[in-house]
Amino acid sequence: MNIDAWDMRGHGINRHLATNDLALGWETYYRDLSSYLYNLKEPTWLVGHSIGATTSLAAATRLPEKVNGLILCDPVLLPLKDRLMLRLAKWTRRSQSFGLALSAKRRRRQFGSHAEALQNFRAKQAFRSWPDQWLDDYVTFAFHETKAGHEISCPPDWEAQTFGHTEDLPWRHVSDVGKPLIILAGEHGSTFPHSEHKRLMHRVRHSNIHVLPQTSHFLPMERPDEVANVILSAIQNEHVHYPSTPSRHQIPGTLPSTARRSSVLRYTAAKLKSSFDLSARKHR
Repeated sequence: MNIDAWDMRGHGINRHLATNDLALGWETYYRDLSSYLYNLKEPTWLVGHSIGATTSLAAATRLPEKVNGLILCDPVLLPLKDRLMLRLAKWTRRSQSFGLALSAKRRRRQFGSHAEALQNFRAKQAFRSWPDQWLDDYVTFAFHETKAGHEISCPPDWEAQTFGHTEDLPWRHVSDVGKPLIILAGEHGSTFPHSEHKRLMHRVRHSNIHVLPQTSHFLPMERPDEVANVILSAIQNEHVHYPSTPSRHQIPGTLPSTARRSSVLRYTAAKLKSSFDLSARKHR
């Protein structure tokens, strides 16, 4: 089994591509991932969190023949009220003037050392549920060395644009492609709240939605072992044991389909190594 970690434009090694405005919004990311899938020789599983999950849905809708299934953690499928507010903010050109976009613009970009950056993020409310190892890995891999010290790889202006262009018409990118879909949602502060579960269940018949108790939008960081087990079980075509509560709209079921290839989040690698001869390749 191969694990391909897609390097999202402007967020890691591809930080040099964050040079143009996100005039197309998240469509830029949808096209990037679709282009990557198009060039694969065989279909793959898609695994993503947050914007990565939403982007995976859009790419699968465009190229269903390239996808064996999807395993998503808290995709950004916001309720109608939030989507209307986002649309209004975009129409009035104020979407980057408040909330997460404004916070991203103000984000400190450079630190004198790894330890200083780690201390900074550990003190922030958003990262308090992250285990120490996760936070240390974030500082290690989300930064690069410069003459001035540690610099975050995703430029704050680019991150602010990404937040400002949060998808307000997500359902046009969601369709039933005839492949299994597993969604793990946070219990609190989720970007995929209960109000949207029923709509997805009606639209995608091969879907399972489960809420992980005592988790937030950062559920992959908060419950990495449980999430990794769900991913492994699905890819190996086994009955999936969910460490969670089914959505109240959910009828639990098993997953059809097998896969020889997967694209999964980094946190599953340790689990996968114990079961497979792992060959990881980095794609820019």
